[in-house]
Amino acid sequence: MILSVDELKKYISCEYGIEKDQIQTNGIDLRLDKVFQPISFGTIFSKETKLPPYREIMPETIEGMQVFALSEGYYIIEFFETIEVPLNAIGICFPRSSLLRMGCDIRTALWDSGYKGKSRALMVVYNKVMIERGSRVAQIIFARTESNVENPYSGKYQKEGLLEKR
Repeated sequence: MILSVDELKKYISCEYGIEKDQIQTNGIDLRLDKVFQPISFGTIFSKETKLPPYREIMPETIEGMQVFALSEGYYIIEFFETIEVPLNAIGICFPRSSLLRMGCDIRTALWDSGYKGKSRALMVVYNKVMIERGSRVAQIIFARTESNVENPYSGKYQKEGLLEKR
């Protein structure tokens, strides 16, 4: 069962507030805050995972807007919103259809029960695109689980983006 938007609003927050146009019929739109580009390789071994180093891509100012001009390739993006997944749900995120129609995709892993943080996702750009900082690029929904989990998420991405000074 998918949580209603009214219930979902309890778990999605932002220091700048949630705008009315972010509230959709079945989910809440997430806005683009930061863009990073991997500059080397990462590793996944049985006992250790190391992410690649990233270079932050700074937006350009065009007609008073902060705009990311992205060429074909892949990027790590960070959302403005803080996501807090309740113990009886999982989070699933999809790209907005306008983004797909421009030749861009957003890919995420599952947000586990108990996760809290300013999430990051993979954006794959197949066709050059300009995206204003703060634009709605993805939509999140929560699917209810049969019961609360006994062991909520406590991995290394717990509270990501919340401990750093902005």
